[in-house]
Amino acid sequence: MHPRLEQRPEPTPPKLFDLHNFGHQDLALDASSLSYNVTTPGNMSTNDFTSSQPFSHTENEDQPCPHRREIRLDEMEEEAVAEPDPEPLSQDEQAWEHAASDSRDDAAIGELVDDFTSLSVLAPLDTRIIIAGPPVPYAGALVPPSASCVALPRTIGGRDAVGVVQRMIDADCRISLSFDDSSTASLSQTAQSRIECVICYDPRSNDCLLMNEESTRVFVKQLSPPDGSRGDRFILPGRKLSPISTGIWRISLDKDDHVQHFVDVLLRPQRFIVSGLNPSGTNIIHYPWEIQTMAIRDMDGTRTVQEDGMESSYMLVKQRGWRSGSLLIKVVDCRHSALGCDVVVILYDPIMFRNDQDAVFQCAKLWKKHRQLGHELRHPNIVKMKSYDARLHALYMEPPPPRLSLQRPVPAAVARAVLADISAALVFLEERQILHDDISPHTVCYSAERGGVLSHFISARDRTNTSYGGDGDWYCEPPEIRRENDGWERRRGPFNDVWSLGITMLLCTGKIEVPKRHEVPECVQCTFTKGTVDYRKWQNWFSKVSRVRDRLNVRNEVDMVIGRMLDPTVESRITAAQIVSQLGSGGEGNVGADANV
Repeated sequence: MHPRLEQRPEPTPPKLFDLHNFGHQDLALDASSLSYNVTTPGNMSTNDFTSSQPFSHTENEDQPCPHRREIRLDEMEEEAVAEPDPEPLSQDEQAWEHAASDSRDDAAIGELVDDFTSLSVLAPLDTRIIIAGPPVPYAGALVPPSASCVALPRTIGGRDAVGVVQRMIDADCRISLSFDDSSTASLSQTAQSRIECVICYDPRSNDCLLMNEESTRVFVKQLSPPDGSRGDRFILPGRKLSPISTGIWRISLDKDDHVQHFVDVLLRPQRFIVSGLNPSGTNIIHYPWEIQTMAIRDMDGTRTVQEDGMESSYMLVKQRGWRSGSLLIKVVDCRHSALGCDVVVILYDPIMFRNDQDAVFQCAKLWKKHRQLGHELRHPNIVKMKSYDARLHALYMEPPPPRLSLQRPVPAAVARAVLADISAALVFLEERQILHDDISPHTVCYSAERGGVLSHFISARDRTNTSYGGDGDWYCEPPEIRRENDGWERRRGPFNDVWSLGITMLLCTGKIEVPKRHEVPECVQCTFTKGTVDYRKWQNWFSKVSRVRDRLNVRNEVDMVIGRMLDPTVESRITAAQIVSQLGSGGEGNVGADANV
């Protein structure tokens, strides 16, 4: 049994973002009684693939989404690598982007649209994308085989076609197409023989993002503009993305359709809509995380259990106000009807990114990474993922115990239990080559029932990724991550998390205080130039930690372990496995209990 600890009351949340909250920014929102429903439109025509249904507050959704050819991805978590500028367009290519449709192709395109329309009616109701392969032989799968692919009852003009369902696990759809060497001889612009694209779903609208994952450009044009115009056409450079609206799109290796190195894609509207009710019963349109109650139902209104055992129809009811979030996520407590329990909902918010189109792509990327992490991290001292939904970029986690930042200073028995439990979790992470990279009193939780629990894996990464995350508390960072202006010394490894846990133990036992406002560097996420005020504040903090470490009681087992955790030399710093050997493995628990989905 873990020692029991009385939780201190929650502090009054700030009215706005607290920019001096040492890396954890709390957002206080008006928790007025709002309700809304997320339903699939019963009156949505199955062949209405050029219309747009309301999803959020996005304006002018009935208009084709304007293309942007030069959107650069802002890699939030990887080393920035300078890419050469895209090769400038030739005069022929510039003319292609602005050319009207060739009248000689109108009949063929009309037949293609009719075929897609007919097949759309026959396809399963929840089919989001229909893809027609090229009329030439190709090697490899049109779409990598997965449970999201559905069989279609007919071809499109004799061409192979496949349907793609947007499931709760699908944040995007990959199109992979290889042409035979003999068929690539006629390519006029490039020797490229592959189309490798990703269609990223946007939770806020019916539009999607098209990402060209090859290094060379592709030609993209809209074949079924809703207003009868010639439709959008643009050249998408390699490693770039562009929004695409609902309708039929042709992705080609060559601007000449007669070469026939292309694939046609029908993008259908979302198979559900988000609408809501305010207290007076008036409909409103909002982001789903701004409203009180959400119901998600399949198109046909049935309760569908997917292959992973999750129900795709469920309700969420907000239980209380917002939790602390970060620059990338919003966090709220809800009741999940299908799970029959309370959950912490983590939503990846594209509003917080600098570029709107890039934001959706980055949110999808982070959601996939953290869903996979949550699926792997099954340990009694790590917060559990209960479910997820890619349609909203949402993860549903178990409610963790109260965090240590609300309970300090803790008694010696609690400190020992927390240190043993979290060290056991770190051993588990080290075996899987994972760094938490954000251990602090905000992310370490404790209760007598659960013991110590490690939460908030938003900054977690593979230990080989040496980039700086920048999302945690600066005063918990280890000294081997230098902030000098000549560059970071990114010595990444499990020893980073051990240091951060040592600082957390000093803070939660009251042996050191969180830096006061005047002690905080002006820019806690910047590199520091030697001799500047920020650099001196950073050095002063490490000097303070060193003095506190020297005063620890080495005859006390917990103090002795904490002192070894704060050894500035990485090679002599104690490991998590050694801590577990010294203190024990922490509270016993069933690793499979409340197992993640």
